[in-house]
Amino acid sequence: MFIAVSFWPMWFADKSLVMPIHYDLYFPSWLNHVTHAHIFIFAILEMITTYREYPSRITGLSAFITFKLCYLIWINYVFYKSGMWVYPILAKLNLPLRMIFFTGTFLYAPFTYLVGEYLNNTYWGIRPSNKSNTLKKE
Repeated sequence: MFIAVSFWPMWFADKSLVMPIHYDLYFPSWLNHVTHAHIFIFAILEMITTYREYPSRITGLSAFITFKLCYLIWINYVFYKSGMWVYPILAKLNLPLRMIFFTGTFLYAPFTYLVGEYLNNTYWGIRPSNKSNTLKKE
């Protein structure tokens, strides 16, 4: 969900924020839909067809935040080694704005995890138990 919600608004505002225009020769628009829109569609289809038991909230969020932190480190490492940003929007932002952007996406990502957990549990009729951290089927 995070990818679809964060990628497409930037794409429609200014396509060059997420991908240089000259990449169009090598990365057709249908491939953008496969990598950015279909992820959302298939995640929704999977949620509708298959119940996924989420780990405890602390475990799930810890793993998710660890992944997000590694991804942010990787983005900066690629820039450090190549002098090019993975996403062109980062080249257009000065350091303070880039830090705000990283912080905003870092804080927003766990929200999408929690929304996904809520939607999954709501759809499948699962609610947190009042007595423990276990989930109960309604």
